[in-house]
Amino acid sequence: MNQRNSIPYLKRFEQIMPLFHKSMAHMNECCVEEMNLTPHQFIVLKIIANTDNCIMSDLSNNLGVTMGNMTTMLDRLIKEGFAARKQEPDDRRVVGVRLTNKGKDIVAKATKKRQNILLNMLKKLSNKDIETMLKLIEKIVTNQEPANE
Repeated sequence: MNQRNSIPYLKRFEQIMPLFHKSMAHMNECCVEEMNLTPHQFIVLKIIANTDNCIMSDLSNNLGVTMGNMTTMLDRLIKEGFAARKQEPDDRRVVGVRLTNKGKDIVAKATKKRQNILLNMLKKLSNKDIETMLKLIEKIVTNQEPANE
């Protein structure tokens, strides 16, 4: 696609993406608000749940935040009883993180609610449309190249 022909697509993309982001954020807010979690806390809990032997640097890197910010977020989750730190026996500098049973329960409930909301959103699309959308999103996120400025 040459640059001149891409202008209409760029304009549409820039109009659609904030709306798409807003609907995704709304979905995340709806699934966690009654559980007294913020969307960011839910994301942290999901990362912990989906990462074998999760360590603080995994969380920090996945979220793109400093270790200090990650420590603050994790402290809140620990205070609420959703997560716990675990010292790594081989390297005391490495701090592992695990979900508590309460954390596992809240992740399961919030995930189920989120999936129901997402299914409701996707029911407007055919299976073919959903498959196409997923393939395109995967293509975008896996083929990122540095921008030429």
